Amino acid sequence: AGDKVYEVNPSGYVQSLGKAGYTIVGTSGHDQTGLNFADYVNGSIHGFKFNDLNADGVFDGSDTPMANITIELKGDVDGNGTIDTIDVVTDANGYFSFTNQLQQFERARERRV
Repeated sequence: AGDKVYEVNPSGYVQSLGKAGYTIVGTSGHDQTGLNFADYVNGSIHGFKFNDLNADGVFDGSDTPMANITIELKGDVDGNGTIDTIDVVTDANGYFSFTNQLQQFERARERRV
């Protein structure tokens, strides 16, 4: 009685509920509920920016990758309850990547200057 139960997180997971553990009664015939744990895994967003010269929505022989374009991720990306903005710039081949992000975002879009 009076002991605590904790979760041991699997590798790569972040605990979002039950971090402080729960005190258990531990007596015969006593059921306890609400001892919940929750976890999440940060995700990544990857994409490709190209000039769709023939406006068919498909990257094909007539299209060209677009380098140095700012792509914006907006939302509560760090899980603290406020709206954040993270920018990345496409590489020489038009690719971009947001890595190790929480999955609580509103949108990813090209930011036009």
